[in-house]
Amino acid sequence: MWWTATGAVFSGAPSGNNSVSIAAIRTSPGATGLAIRSDGSLLAWHNEHSWGPHYVPSGNDFVAISGGADGYAVALRSDGSLVGWDVFSGMTVVPSGNDFAAIAAGSNYDGLALKSDGSIVAWGEMGNQGTPPGGACVAISTWGRTGVALRADGSLVGWGENLGLRNVPSGNTFTAIEVDGGWGLALSSQSYEPYVIPAPGALVLAGIGIGFVTFLRRRRKL
Repeated sequence: MWWTATGAVFSGAPSGNNSVSIAAIRTSPGATGLAIRSDGSLLAWHNEHSWGPHYVPSGNDFVAISGGADGYAVALRSDGSLVGWDVFSGMTVVPSGNDFAAIAAGSNYDGLALKSDGSIVAWGEMGNQGTPPGGACVAISTWGRTGVALRADGSLVGWGENLGLRNVPSGNTFTAIEVDGGWGLALSSQSYEPYVIPAPGALVLAGIGIGFVTFLRRRRKL
Protein backbone atom coordinates (compact mmCIF):
# COMPACT_ATOMS: atom_id res chain seq x y z
CA MET A 1 0.00 0.00 0.00
CA TRP A 2 1.78 3.14 -1.16
CA TRP A 3 -0.87 5.73 -0.29
CA THR A 4 -0.10 8.56 2.08
CA ALA A 5 -2.36 10.97 3.91
CA THR A 6 -0.20 13.96 3.02
CA GLY A 7 -2.03 17.17 3.83
CA ALA A 8 -4.85 15.45 5.73
CA VAL A 9 -4.44 17.73 8.75
CA PHE A 10 -4.98 20.92 6.80
CA SER A 11 -8.29 22.78 7.12
CA GLY A 12 -7.34 25.37 4.50
CA ALA A 13 -4.93 25.90 1.65
CA PRO A 14 -1.36 24.97 2.62
CA SER A 15 1.20 27.71 3.17
CA GLY A 16 4.31 28.11 1.08
CA ASN A 17 5.05 28.98 -2.52
CA ASN A 18 6.12 25.64 -3.98
CA SER A 19 2.87 24.64 -5.73
CA VAL A 20 2.85 24.61 -9.53
CA SER A 21 -0.58 23.16 -10.39
CA ILE A 22 -3.90 22.86 -8.57
CA ALA A 23 -7.26 21.07 -8.83
CA ALA A 24 -10.48 20.91 -6.82
CA ILE A 25 -12.60 17.87 -5.97
CA ARG A 26 -16.27 17.96 -5.02
CA THR A 27 -16.83 15.70 -2.02
CA SER A 28 -19.78 15.04 0.25
CA PRO A 29 -19.49 16.50 2.76
CA GLY A 30 -17.07 19.32 2.11
CA ALA A 31 -14.49 19.80 -0.60
CA THR A 32 -10.87 18.87 -1.24
CA GLY A 33 -7.98 20.74 -2.83
CA LEU A 34 -5.06 19.15 -4.66
CA ALA A 35 -1.72 20.59 -5.66
CA ILE A 36 1.44 19.47 -7.41
CA ARG A 37 4.55 20.75 -5.66
CA SER A 38 7.58 21.99 -7.51
CA ASP A 39 9.31 18.69 -6.71
CA GLY A 40 6.54 16.75 -8.53
CA SER A 41 4.84 15.39 -5.39
CA LEU A 42 1.12 15.70 -4.58
CA LEU A 43 -0.56 17.48 -1.70
CA ALA A 44 -4.20 17.25 -0.56
CA TRP A 45 -6.16 19.33 1.94
CA HIS A 46 -9.80 19.76 2.87
CA ASN A 47 -12.15 22.39 4.17
CA GLU A 48 -13.70 22.43 7.61
CA HIS A 49 -16.81 20.52 6.50
CA SER A 50 -14.92 17.51 5.20
CA TRP A 51 -13.81 14.46 7.15
CA GLY A 52 -11.38 11.56 7.18
CA PRO A 53 -7.93 11.14 5.62
CA HIS A 54 -7.38 12.61 2.19
CA TYR A 55 -5.18 10.19 0.31
CA VAL A 56 -2.77 11.08 -2.47
CA PRO A 57 -0.35 8.80 -4.35
CA SER A 58 3.28 9.00 -3.32
CA GLY A 59 6.05 9.87 -5.74
CA ASN A 60 7.56 13.00 -7.25
CA ASP A 61 6.92 12.52 -10.95
CA PHE A 62 3.46 14.09 -11.35
CA VAL A 63 2.89 16.69 -14.07
CA ALA A 64 -0.92 17.16 -14.14
CA ILE A 65 -3.91 16.59 -11.87
CA SER A 66 -7.67 16.70 -12.39
CA GLY A 67 -10.38 16.65 -9.73
CA GLY A 68 -13.87 15.35 -10.37
CA ALA A 69 -16.83 14.64 -8.11
CA ASP A 70 -17.52 12.13 -5.34
CA GLY A 71 -13.93 12.35 -4.11
CA TYR A 72 -12.39 11.13 -7.38
CA ALA A 73 -9.12 12.41 -8.87
CA VAL A 74 -6.72 11.47 -11.66
CA ALA A 75 -3.06 12.38 -12.06
CA LEU A 76 -0.66 12.17 -15.00
CA ARG A 77 2.93 11.05 -14.42
CA SER A 78 5.93 12.33 -16.36
CA ASP A 79 6.24 8.95 -18.12
CA GLY A 80 2.74 9.40 -19.61
CA SER A 81 0.98 6.91 -17.32
CA LEU A 82 -2.17 7.54 -15.24
CA VAL A 83 -3.03 7.19 -11.57
CA GLY A 84 -6.58 7.36 -10.23
CA TRP A 85 -7.71 7.49 -6.62
CA ASP A 86 -10.50 8.22 -4.22
CA VAL A 87 -9.36 10.79 -1.66
CA PHE A 88 -11.17 8.87 1.08
CA SER A 89 -10.16 5.30 0.31
CA GLY A 90 -7.21 5.07 -2.10
CA MET A 91 -6.38 3.65 -5.50
CA THR A 92 -8.87 3.05 -8.31
CA VAL A 93 -8.55 1.48 -11.76
CA VAL A 94 -7.49 3.64 -14.73
CA PRO A 95 -6.41 2.72 -18.27
CA SER A 96 -2.89 1.34 -18.61
CA GLY A 97 -0.24 2.70 -20.96
CA ASN A 98 2.28 5.52 -20.99
CA ASP A 99 1.20 7.60 -23.98
CA PHE A 100 -1.27 9.93 -22.28
CA ALA A 101 -0.99 13.70 -22.57
CA ALA A 102 -4.03 15.16 -20.73
CA ILE A 103 -6.68 14.05 -18.23
CA ALA A 104 -10.21 14.93 -17.12
CA ALA A 105 -11.66 13.30 -13.98
CA GLY A 106 -15.39 12.70 -13.75
CA SER A 107 -17.43 11.13 -10.97
CA ASN A 108 -17.96 7.60 -9.71
CA TYR A 109 -14.45 6.65 -10.84
CA ASP A 110 -14.93 7.63 -14.48
CA GLY A 111 -12.94 9.98 -16.67
CA LEU A 112 -11.27 10.83 -19.96
CA ALA A 113 -7.65 10.77 -21.05
CA LEU A 114 -6.14 12.28 -24.17
CA LYS A 115 -3.40 10.28 -25.87
CA SER A 116 -0.39 11.78 -27.55
CA ASP A 117 -1.81 10.78 -30.96
CA GLY A 118 -4.93 12.92 -30.38
CA SER A 119 -7.29 10.04 -29.60
CA ILE A 120 -9.41 9.83 -26.45
CA VAL A 121 -9.83 7.00 -23.96
CA ALA A 122 -12.84 6.87 -21.61
CA TRP A 123 -13.46 4.63 -18.61
CA GLY A 124 -16.11 4.02 -15.97
CA GLU A 125 -19.53 5.46 -16.77
CA MET A 126 -17.95 7.69 -19.42
CA GLY A 127 -16.72 4.53 -21.11
CA ASN A 128 -20.34 3.61 -21.85
CA GLN A 129 -20.74 6.84 -23.85
CA GLY A 130 -18.01 6.00 -26.37
CA THR A 131 -15.54 8.54 -27.72
CA PRO A 132 -15.67 10.91 -30.71
CA PRO A 133 -14.32 9.50 -33.98
CA GLY A 134 -11.47 10.98 -35.95
CA GLY A 135 -8.91 11.74 -33.26
CA ALA A 136 -6.87 14.94 -33.70
CA CYS A 137 -7.98 16.31 -30.29
CA VAL A 138 -5.82 18.61 -28.18
CA ALA A 139 -7.93 19.22 -25.05
CA ILE A 140 -10.71 17.45 -23.12
CA SER A 141 -13.23 18.14 -20.36
CA THR A 142 -16.07 16.13 -18.83
CA TRP A 143 -19.12 16.45 -16.60
CA GLY A 144 -22.08 14.16 -15.86
CA ARG A 145 -21.27 11.38 -18.35
CA THR A 146 -20.77 13.99 -21.08
CA GLY A 147 -17.52 14.88 -22.78
CA VAL A 148 -16.33 17.86 -24.80
CA ALA A 149 -13.10 17.90 -26.80
CA LEU A 150 -11.19 20.58 -28.68
CA ARG A 151 -9.82 19.43 -32.01
CA ALA A 152 -6.55 20.56 -33.54
CA ASP A 153 -8.44 22.52 -36.19
CA GLY A 154 -10.09 24.71 -33.52
CA SER A 155 -13.50 23.03 -33.63
CA LEU A 156 -15.41 21.42 -30.75
CA VAL A 157 -17.01 18.00 -30.45
CA GLY A 158 -19.38 16.86 -27.71
CA TRP A 159 -20.87 13.50 -26.84
CA GLY A 160 -22.71 11.75 -24.00
CA GLU A 161 -25.95 12.21 -22.06
CA ASN A 162 -26.31 15.97 -21.56
CA LEU A 163 -27.97 17.49 -24.61
CA GLY A 164 -26.83 21.05 -23.95
CA LEU A 165 -23.17 20.15 -23.54
CA ARG A 166 -23.29 17.67 -26.40
CA ASN A 167 -24.57 20.27 -28.87
CA VAL A 168 -21.42 22.38 -28.88
CA PRO A 169 -21.00 25.70 -30.74
CA SER A 170 -19.96 25.46 -34.37
CA GLY A 171 -16.86 27.05 -35.84
CA ASN A 172 -13.12 26.48 -35.73
CA THR A 173 -11.87 29.45 -33.73
CA PHE A 174 -11.73 27.82 -30.29
CA THR A 175 -8.57 27.57 -28.20
CA ALA A 176 -9.67 26.24 -24.79
CA ILE A 177 -12.64 24.48 -23.15
CA GLU A 178 -14.04 23.72 -19.70
CA VAL A 179 -17.33 22.07 -18.68
CA ASP A 180 -18.79 21.59 -15.21
CA GLY A 181 -22.18 21.55 -13.53
CA GLY A 182 -24.04 21.31 -16.86
CA TRP A 183 -22.36 24.41 -18.29
CA GLY A 184 -19.73 24.69 -20.98
CA LEU A 185 -17.21 27.47 -21.49
CA ALA A 186 -15.11 27.87 -24.62
CA LEU A 187 -12.46 30.45 -25.39
CA SER A 188 -12.54 31.74 -28.94
CA SER A 189 -10.32 34.02 -30.97
CA GLN A 190 -13.48 35.79 -32.16
CA SER A 191 -16.28 37.66 -30.40
CA TYR A 192 -19.69 36.00 -30.17
CA GLU A 193 -23.10 37.59 -29.70
CA PRO A 194 -25.80 35.77 -27.69
CA TYR A 195 -28.18 33.70 -29.77
CA VAL A 196 -30.68 30.90 -29.27
CA ILE A 197 -30.69 27.50 -30.94
CA PRO A 198 -34.20 25.96 -31.04
CA ALA A 199 -34.02 22.54 -29.43
CA PRO A 200 -36.04 20.33 -27.07
CA GLY A 201 -35.52 21.45 -23.51
CA ALA A 202 -34.74 25.01 -24.59
CA LEU A 203 -31.07 24.81 -25.48
CA VAL A 204 -29.53 28.25 -25.07
CA LEU A 205 -26.19 29.40 -26.40
CA ALA A 206 -24.99 32.70 -25.00
CA GLY A 207 -21.82 34.73 -25.31
CA ILE A 208 -20.20 36.42 -22.34
CA GLY A 209 -17.46 38.95 -22.97
CA ILE A 210 -15.15 39.10 -25.94
CA GLY A 211 -14.07 35.73 -27.16
CA PHE A 212 -16.01 33.63 -24.64
CA VAL A 213 -18.92 31.33 -25.39
CA THR A 214 -21.06 29.51 -22.85
CA PHE A 215 -23.46 26.72 -23.67
CA LEU A 216 -25.98 25.05 -21.42
CA ARG A 217 -29.33 23.32 -21.21
CA ARG A 218 -32.22 24.93 -19.37
CA ARG A 219 -35.32 22.99 -18.39
CA ARG A 220 -38.67 24.63 -19.00
CA LYS A 221 -42.19 23.54 -18.15
CA LEU A 222 -44.16 23.24 -21.37
